[in-house]
Amino acid sequence: MNFTINEIRRSGTHTEEELNQLTLDENMGELRRAQYILQRGHPIQKYAIYSNLHKLFKVSGFSLLFPIINEDLVKQDEDTIAIAIKELLMIAKQMKEQEQQMLLNQTFHFMKNYNLKLAEGWFELFEMLYCCDIHNSIRLIDELTDIEAETYWRLRGARLLQYIPQIERIQLLCMDKDPQVRFEIVKTIQIVYCSFTPEKFSTYLQMKIFELIYDYEVQVRMAAIEMFFMVQSHLQDREKMITKQFFEFLSSQNVQIITIMSRICGKVLMEIMDVKPDIQKFLKVFISFAENSNEEYRLKMLIIEFLFLYQSYQKKQKIIKMYKSNRLILFFSHLQKILKLGVIFISLNLLKCQDKVMNLSYFWEQ
Repeated sequence: MNFTINEIRRSGTHTEEELNQLTLDENMGELRRAQYILQRGHPIQKYAIYSNLHKLFKVSGFSLLFPIINEDLVKQDEDTIAIAIKELLMIAKQMKEQEQQMLLNQTFHFMKNYNLKLAEGWFELFEMLYCCDIHNSIRLIDELTDIEAETYWRLRGARLLQYIPQIERIQLLCMDKDPQVRFEIVKTIQIVYCSFTPEKFSTYLQMKIFELIYDYEVQVRMAAIEMFFMVQSHLQDREKMITKQFFEFLSSQNVQIITIMSRICGKVLMEIMDVKPDIQKFLKVFISFAENSNEEYRLKMLIIEFLFLYQSYQKKQKIIKMYKSNRLILFFSHLQKILKLGVIFISLNLLKCQDKVMNLSYFWEQ
């Protein structure tokens, strides 16, 4: 097996002793050669070994070499460790369980050294292997999410909670002093909330979520509003709270909030239909929204309006009766000018209800 050596690292002059050290018996087996280099070789030779771990991995007997790799790697410079990480990422999933455990322990070691240059690679390995040792993985996350840890590590800890959700740590990061961390934990909550019972979720996180939806940092607030409606099934007093916040944000004059609501309003409305929202109140807010000067908002809201009518008809609710003829005329007038009708049929297709389009005649007749 011929290992390529980085040309830059080969540049420069070497003493006769160094050149002799670089020369090995050609008859030496691949694993024996790699073992010799890792234990006695020159840094250039070692770099070549670490650059080709994925090739060595295919050689029978690699499991005997891996402990030597593991022991030697901690002694190498950043460039060599960086190339080793790249190679290990290629083979980690295919390793034997014992090798994965050794690699995870190595990962713990390097992550605790807080080396920013190498951090991303080790975090990727952790995400692949954390299941090999849940106990120590939790301990590491606890260290990373400690309030005394630097912002970068708390940020990474917030992401790792997506893999091993710990509600106390999530609660702690909801109050983090850095908006980047709060933003990251909002995304984590959105992913892991189903891991907790509604009772536990509401006990630990409900008040924190309410703080986040009014966060002073715009990015955090916008992400939290969207997350709030996604996790609403796990909130206490859902009927009261979800409709209150829905109408409050829908009526907002804040451009960022209007933008968020125009994107999620339809989905949220369909989800809260079972809590019997105040339809008259919704229509009043909706009409003003649909007549907004911003064409993009009108576009999104008119699609929502059509689907809302459709959903109402399907459920045989009495909401249709609240829509007077003049409102329907205004609706179709806007529809022709802004949507060119095509968007509606695309939306219906996405909802797999294009076969029900004929029901539109029912609304018009009313």
